Amino acid sequence: MHQETTTEEKNAKDLHTFSRILITLACFLLIGAFLPDNSIPADKEPISFLIIGGLALFSLTFHFFAEKERKKAEQ
Repeated sequence: MHQETTTEEKNAKDLHTFSRILITLACFLLIGAFLPDNSIPADKEPISFLIIGGLALFSLTFHFFAEKERKKAEQ
């Protein structure tokens, strides 16, 4: 009853895991940016929010590709 996983399933799992890591990192950075004693200087805040947005965008992209690989593996 050992079921082998295909490369598409492995890729989907890896992409999904990486997506979760990126969104977790973005959330922690966002929470840290709103703490009262944050260490981000005021002139660097726009850059930090761009980085957080970029991480979230990459996370969504990896999630999209993971779903695509998962559907390909089901076929």
